[in-house]
Amino acid sequence: MRQGLLYILDVLHKWYSPECGLYRTELDPSDDPVTYPYLIYDNVLVWKALSFLFKYGYASKEHIDNLETSIKKYGIVEGPFGKMYAWSTDCNGNYEIYDDPPGSLALISYYGFCSSNDDVYINTVRWIYSPENKYYFKTEKFDGTGCIHTPFPWLMSICNYLLVYKDDKKIKMIENLELDNGFACESFDGETGIVKTGNAFATCAGFFGYTLAKVLSIK
Repeated sequence: MRQGLLYILDVLHKWYSPECGLYRTELDPSDDPVTYPYLIYDNVLVWKALSFLFKYGYASKEHIDNLETSIKKYGIVEGPFGKMYAWSTDCNGNYEIYDDPPGSLALISYYGFCSSNDDVYINTVRWIYSPENKYYFKTEKFDGTGCIHTPFPWLMSICNYLLVYKDDKKIKMIENLELDNGFACESFDGETGIVKTGNAFATCAGFFGYTLAKVLSIK
């Protein structure tokens, strides 16, 4: 296990930029090419992983603190509702306001990077689940967010919201989703709740089950 962890950290280090203190990537959580190389969600995920590994001597506190500082330095921008977290940046003043359900900025509070009561975070989530986000979909029956990869409401977007805000209305909405004959799928029709893309989506099923267990306090 130690050998494997050291190998992973060695590969990860090759994607680190000392100039801006962030890790770059080529693909977003939906496996699509990125506009700018430094994704804020991805870097929060690295921050969380390194914070865990620090307890076992695999990462330094100084590096973790510097990563947190860089995320806030380059990742907090002006948005429609005030300061919010950008989706990506080039660390040279250019950034993108966007979100992706398979790796949403809504989850950074759940990872412990910030408080769910933090104003910057609240503005970010408010933007994600608002008409300001062109991939936010709301009908009389259902609502959720999509992305460029699949421009329909994703089941994962509901999970992301529930892990931070245990909303009874969203639980009720889930009960009325038909999805893929009751099985988890990538996205659903906003009018009917029937699968739109990604039938029998196994990783989504695991995330969906985990979310319901956490939100409904199922042991």
